[in-house]
Amino acid sequence: MLEVMNNSEDELLTSTFSWGPSYRDAMLELDPLELRVKINIALSELKKRTAELMLAGRPASSSEWQALVDAHNNLRVIEKHELISPIEAGASSVIQSAAGDEGRPPQGAS
Repeated sequence: MLEVMNNSEDELLTSTFSWGPSYRDAMLELDPLELRVKINIALSELKKRTAELMLAGRPASSSEWQALVDAHNNLRVIEKHELISPIEAGASSVIQSAAGDEGRPPQGAS
């Protein structure tokens, strides 16, 4: 389970969240193929927990809401920056190469 430490009025609070293991697994995954799968699982768990909290008759702790928001944002950042398809990566390098050649005089020209 994921433990979040929060210092509130000089007390150390520890909260355990059901979606923590899937989030942790996604955050620690290094294999790009497995990362995509684990991010999808973690996002599904976050969505499920968010729905549970919204439907519950009692308010959720603000620390869990903040942890859910942070976890979602972290996963989206990883998804955006780490999961670039080979086609996108190839197109990006072609664009960078083309842009790098612009404005340069041809070799041998002075």
